[in-house]
Amino acid sequence: MKLDTRLPREQDIANSLAKGFDRKHFQRLLLEWIIEENHAFSVCEQGRLRQIFEYLNPLVKITDANITRTTIRRKVLSAYEMHKDKVIAALKQSCGLIHVSFDGWKSGNRHSLYGIACFFRDENSQPRKLALGVPELRTRHFGHNIAAEILDVLDAYGIQDKIGYFTLDNAESNDKAMEVIGGELGFVGSTRRGRCFGHTLNLSAKALLFGHNVEAFEEQLSGEAALSEAEHTLWRRKGPVGKLHNLVVDVRRRAIILRPFIEQLVLKHRQQWEQDNRSKRTGNLRKSAREPRICLEENQLTVNDLVVLEHLAKLLGFYEDAVKTLEGDGQQRKRKGGLDETPIYYTALALHPAFRWGYFEYEWKDNTKWVMKAKQMVREVWESDYRHLQVVRSPVDDEPVAKRPRKYYNPFQAYCERTRPVLGYGLVKEEATLSDDINEDINELELWQSSWEDGDNDVRDPISYWHERKRRYPRLSRIALDFLTIQPMSAECERMFAAAGRMVTPLRNRLDADIIGMCQVLRSWLRAGVIDDLDVSLLPTENGSGDGTEEGSWVEVGM
Repeated sequence: MKLDTRLPREQDIANSLAKGFDRKHFQRLLLEWIIEENHAFSVCEQGRLRQIFEYLNPLVKITDANITRTTIRRKVLSAYEMHKDKVIAALKQSCGLIHVSFDGWKSGNRHSLYGIACFFRDENSQPRKLALGVPELRTRHFGHNIAAEILDVLDAYGIQDKIGYFTLDNAESNDKAMEVIGGELGFVGSTRRGRCFGHTLNLSAKALLFGHNVEAFEEQLSGEAALSEAEHTLWRRKGPVGKLHNLVVDVRRRAIILRPFIEQLVLKHRQQWEQDNRSKRTGNLRKSAREPRICLEENQLTVNDLVVLEHLAKLLGFYEDAVKTLEGDGQQRKRKGGLDETPIYYTALALHPAFRWGYFEYEWKDNTKWVMKAKQMVREVWESDYRHLQVVRSPVDDEPVAKRPRKYYNPFQAYCERTRPVLGYGLVKEEATLSDDINEDINELELWQSSWEDGDNDVRDPISYWHERKRRYPRLSRIALDFLTIQPMSAECERMFAAAGRMVTPLRNRLDADIIGMCQVLRSWLRAGVIDDLDVSLLPTENGSGDGTEEGSWVEVGM
């Protein structure tokens, strides 16, 4: 603006413009635009863009309000270092074990990243989840290399002595990783490892659809959009599902290929089209107009095929219900003894007030050895880690934990409910209760197992149940809350990768791995409420996230 400041009126205008320009607010708006539109950090340094800003308001140049790519990077680094101590303090104040989940992912700019998340109860016994780090794995994905990265992150937070159980997928490299982690932290890795239910369910669904040896079948496919004759045949041999796959792929591809011809067909008369596309010598259709593979009789879906597909669609609906219930967010068939590797599943069931020992005694009544084995594993954990645990009373024991509303009820939850009516029959209802004085001679586990209360069969939230009984069963409530808060799925890692995928676009392929990781970690800390003063411009936009904007700390398992 060409203002003559010697004139009082124009001087007032200049002063008003200067007062109305907020340098920090301008920088914040610019940062938000870059992040929300997924622009490269370097866009703020483009000369044309800066000329536009300076033309709209000369104070942008006068106050040196333009930012650089290093400014954005510096904001991320300073925010991470500034808030990390708050997270460390929150983790150290947790009143139980800290459970961990990790998984691998390759970003669009070829960084091999490992997302690490933890799950714990804060000083008020409220469940929390946090991202701890997203380190880059620069070496081969061997178990000992993965373990080294995980241990480095855990060491950075100083929580080695509070580590509980891990929820991982069935990758073989995780076996070795857990062996190394357990060796460093002083436990047997296989006993602390739970398997991601979602991954196991995915393997089961693949086996249902494609039959035996799914991995070999997938390796034979090139992954290209167009199906070769060999791939088309491979899919057809998979039965109705394979035929449906071929139909969908061919229809989609032919729709693209035939579009210009269809447009011509609309403009031309049918007889003229037939004349243009037939050979006068042979009377046969030209090669370009030959009958597509999906029209051959062997590739067509029969009535029986459609019946099979209808049943499969219904079955897959149950799979979806199970995943939604347990998410929050491989060679399983080779692991027949997987349940005996870890006490996670047995202990969680035994300490659910609606199931207890009765679950094993009813479900496995024809195999007493299984029942004895399950009880033995639970008792071993109780005797070794919890029965003689030092207990400190705190005022929050009397505060009820917030009730977690049920989100839906589906067939998977109905399946989990089927044993509730009979489990209480074999239990003895006793009115004996523990006094507020801590008595180490009393075996809380055995006392509780034999003390059934009215309404136990109807308990839907075992976490609230045990929180309300922390005074009566101080040690048993500790083991119950520790095991009932182990995550059934590693969904949090997938949510982290989904957000990172929106961050790393083709126009931002120069983002460093450490910046990607720090942004995701800061995002997690803010959502968990551990920090509350983070610049929101550092967070990825939620549009098209796929991971939902309403995430609870835990997901109820409907048992």
